[in-house]
Amino acid sequence: MSMPPESPSERSADGTEVGPPTLLAEYSEYDEAQKAIDTLSDSGFPVAATSIVWNRLRRVEHVTGRKTAGTAFRDGALSGAWFGSFIGLMLLFFVQRQDGASGLALVVTYLIVGAVAGGAWSAIGHLAQRGARDFSSRNLMAAESYQVWVDADVIDKAAGILGLPLPAAS
Repeated sequence: MSMPPESPSERSADGTEVGPPTLLAEYSEYDEAQKAIDTLSDSGFPVAATSIVWNRLRRVEHVTGRKTAGTAFRDGALSGAWFGSFIGLMLLFFVQRQDGASGLALVVTYLIVGAVAGGAWSAIGHLAQRGARDFSSRNLMAAESYQVWVDADVIDKAAGILGLPLPAAS
């Protein structure tokens, strides 16, 4: 079991004293804990008296594929193209052009320069690692469980709204 998120007696944002936080419910999915708080909020419950506590936090890295110089170039080129397009648009809006200069040509030029520079930079970076990390991945944070804690002063109201039994006094 986790420790309560706050000390036994504190003041809320409006200056009123609140009781010690008490565990109301524990969920295996974050969405369930979030839905419980949302239900309380929709019912007019003072949600500032609640907390969601993530227990046994871990980082999960999902491997998405093999990385080669070609895929590194592709990914860098896509990123560089977005950045180049952004710079081109900013120049289009904020820099005065000579008569007859094409705004589309300006944006496309920066898109191409950004794509080539981003792709080259990414491929060179990948090759410099010499095979130390030849895969791509994405990270996420996950917890084993998610607890909803509520100030003791209002826990009976929260339990009633959610249709949960009152927690045992500790």
